[in-house]
Amino acid sequence: MNGWNVRYDFKLAVFAEFRQEMDVAQRHYESALEELFGPEGSLEHTPSWSTRWQEARLLCDVIAFRVLRCQIWRGMTSGTAESWFNYKERMRDLIDRRGKGTDNSYSWEAWEARWAKMMAQLIEMADLPVFKSVDLSDPEEQTAPLTIYAPAEKLYSTMERMMPFHLLHHPGYWWRLACKHLVARKRKAEAIPQEDRTLPSETTAAQLASRTRTYDTYMVPQPHEEAPLSGHSTYDYLLDLQSQTERVESIMSNRGQMRAVHQVKIDLAREFYKAERYDEVLQTLQPVWENMIWRREKWFDLAVEVLELIYDSAQTTGNIKLQAESAWELTYEPLKSQKAINISQCLSSTDSNDERMHILLDTQSRVCPVTITFSFLSGAGFVGDTAACQVAVVYNASAQKNELTLTELRVHFNTNIKSLVINHSDNVSQSPSTELKVEEEHDPAHPMAKGLLTDANLTFKPGQLRVFNLTIPLRDPDSFGATGASLILKASGATLEHVLSRPTDISSSTWWLQSEDKLLRKQIPRAEPNTIQVLPKPPKVQLRITNLREQYFTGEKVALNIQILNEEAEEVNAYVRAEGQDNAEVGLQLAWKDNNNEADDTDLTNLQIGKIMAGESKSHMLEFKAPLQLSEYTLRLEVNYRLASDPETPVTKTLESVIPFVSPFEANYDFGPRLHTGSYPDYFSLSDISEDDDEQSAPARGISQRWCLTSRVVSFSTKPLLVEATRLVVNRVTSNAVCEVEDSSEPQKVSRTMAFKDMMDVPHILAVRKLTLEDRRPSALELSLAVTWRRQDANDDDTTTTMLAVPSMTIPSAEPRVLCTAVIPSNTEDEPITVSYTLENPSMHFLTFNLTMEANELFAFSGSKHRAVSLTPMSRVQVDYRLLIYPVEEDALTERHGQKGHWVWPALRVVDAYFQKTLRVLDAGDSVQSDDRGGVGIWIPE
Repeated sequence: MNGWNVRYDFKLAVFAEFRQEMDVAQRHYESALEELFGPEGSLEHTPSWSTRWQEARLLCDVIAFRVLRCQIWRGMTSGTAESWFNYKERMRDLIDRRGKGTDNSYSWEAWEARWAKMMAQLIEMADLPVFKSVDLSDPEEQTAPLTIYAPAEKLYSTMERMMPFHLLHHPGYWWRLACKHLVARKRKAEAIPQEDRTLPSETTAAQLASRTRTYDTYMVPQPHEEAPLSGHSTYDYLLDLQSQTERVESIMSNRGQMRAVHQVKIDLAREFYKAERYDEVLQTLQPVWENMIWRREKWFDLAVEVLELIYDSAQTTGNIKLQAESAWELTYEPLKSQKAINISQCLSSTDSNDERMHILLDTQSRVCPVTITFSFLSGAGFVGDTAACQVAVVYNASAQKNELTLTELRVHFNTNIKSLVINHSDNVSQSPSTELKVEEEHDPAHPMAKGLLTDANLTFKPGQLRVFNLTIPLRDPDSFGATGASLILKASGATLEHVLSRPTDISSSTWWLQSEDKLLRKQIPRAEPNTIQVLPKPPKVQLRITNLREQYFTGEKVALNIQILNEEAEEVNAYVRAEGQDNAEVGLQLAWKDNNNEADDTDLTNLQIGKIMAGESKSHMLEFKAPLQLSEYTLRLEVNYRLASDPETPVTKTLESVIPFVSPFEANYDFGPRLHTGSYPDYFSLSDISEDDDEQSAPARGISQRWCLTSRVVSFSTKPLLVEATRLVVNRVTSNAVCEVEDSSEPQKVSRTMAFKDMMDVPHILAVRKLTLEDRRPSALELSLAVTWRRQDANDDDTTTTMLAVPSMTIPSAEPRVLCTAVIPSNTEDEPITVSYTLENPSMHFLTFNLTMEANELFAFSGSKHRAVSLTPMSRVQVDYRLLIYPVEEDALTERHGQKGHWVWPALRVVDAYFQKTLRVLDAGDSVQSDDRGGVGIWIPE
């Protein structure tokens, strides 16, 4: 009955699969599988020696595979991995309980290899998007993440910890697993006893019965066919292993898993080596050897196996080139190779009739058993001098290896001295530290290219350190450094050259010193010990600026006295050049005052000096005008000269000086109204204004106002400056007004000497008038203050005008205002002071103001205490008060503009009768001044 249930479920699953109802098909397949594995199933009741039991196992494999296919169809990647793992463990348990065991069974390894191959092919045919291959040669796809396994499904994502086998890996993992079990199958087949490998016709019945009870032959050949005594198995392990290794390489290489690829190929090479198929060993391992990651990462225990396999295979096949290259690397002591290798013998084993072989190696792809370092003792030197340097050589080989004799050793440089060549000579002593003398070699084809030659004993014992000390001439001013090195080993049949192509390969911060028979270490405190900076020959012609000042001011004319002093021991022929910094924000027009350059009149920065005798000095004047903005300028002076004894070698002396340009003055500004003494418009006699008139071309007809701009100029020069004149410049006025500076045709003569932080008040009167009477808008003024000055030691004509920017001044809109002026008599004790209050009404309204003069203890006044003043539109009224000032005590006196006196503060309140708005009284004269509280004070001199 159990078999009929399996048959029925299998049939329903096939039909459901045909209808693409994969969830139904999976459920029926799993039901059939449970029937087979169940207590009443065929696998539990059928004897294991029966063919029916083998058929039941085959049926289980078919059903299990279909279950996995249904799960992958449904996208259940984690479920697929878990189902396969559970099925494998269930089958292992079944065979261990009822079968012949899995521990030493080549049949079980064949079953696992077969299943890994089936899983790889199933995942490949499913073409899951998560395992989409990435083209590493495409820059756009290089940044794409490489998925090693499919992410967990939602059902499994809630698990605290998932085992790796619960995640479905990409096909390369399964092909690699198939290779692993295939090698294990071969190992277990080779372990079959010899009596079980005989043919059945040559075996007794008892042995055949024992063989049948011992070996599981499920889908594999019999023991005498799996591992026959003749050695020719009916199953070709290596062919299958090679094809599966190629699949691993093609998949994992695209995913960047090169370590896994190399490991699988090494396993294949081992099997080829055991099968004595040495050509296949070289063909398999040569790509691994060329790009071996373990060599760069110093995993020498893995690298040495590859090298030894290549060495033995090359030696057997007669591949001298590969044998010599691998033997050279195996000499390296950290590899710990136990083979007795003689590199000279390997290079001499070629046929004498063949052409000499040249083997070229590089440290970027090969390990070098010889370490070469190059160091300069000093980090800087001058042209014409020599530099002490050291070449240190270490033969990194184990004590069992033979001595090594190099034919030639080269150190390459980045200058016209192309290389240092050390040739082997037996006549030189073999000591730990050797002093060498170099000779210069010139190439006729390249006259400027030079080489350095020397001889030394280049025989090294295993583990020996030897240093070669020498001096190198410095010819050209530049960075002189060692870029690499190479060593050459010549034999009768071949030449081996190993190149250390990177500067870091030969860099070392250690300088070795010999003390008796030992070498002591000395640290070189430089970041690049294999480089020296060659400086130009130090010049002895001096450059000086004899009249350089601490401060230079914007806009002034600068004249620098440049002195050239010849301190050489002989006559020189020189010229001097002046230039600014390349990235300077400002550019100056430099010119030599006594330049007579007839060849090029536009080139004023070069000055031909000519011959200067030893100890002689010459002076020349460099002139330029300072920039108008604040800045710093780096002036570079360069004198180029040639010695009379060596006219081919130019020598340069450079002097750089930073010249700051600052403003000589800074100013603060006060802007206030002044009383305009001209006529005021009359409301009853206003001139007719046509609407067609052009405001820009018609004369200004608005109300005229006077304003005073008081500039408080402060000197910031450390040396006294003579200020000769000041002038106020109107830069721009808004389009609704005109502005003129009174007495602007001539600057105000000052002729005042200002020391550091001295202050000077400079008043300027401006007349501002609107274009029309109807314009009530405010107006803006943009002004500048021009200060003409010169230094005390300068000529009268050598003046400079500095423009000081004035903040934008605003003329307020046409509103009523009160202006206060005062007339101060010469004798204030006997004569009264006349204080005038002018009320202006520039509006088109009739206005009435209430005036109230408050009493004061410092003076008595004559005038109305309370008064009402009515103003017609476009009119003004002047109200006068006469003040008699009371005498004050001496301690109440203050000083203003160098004159003693005191202030009185008459308080006149002006209130609009209609709006009840109080107008502020504005100071509009020289003897009056307003304060922060809104009052206006009058200065009473003594």
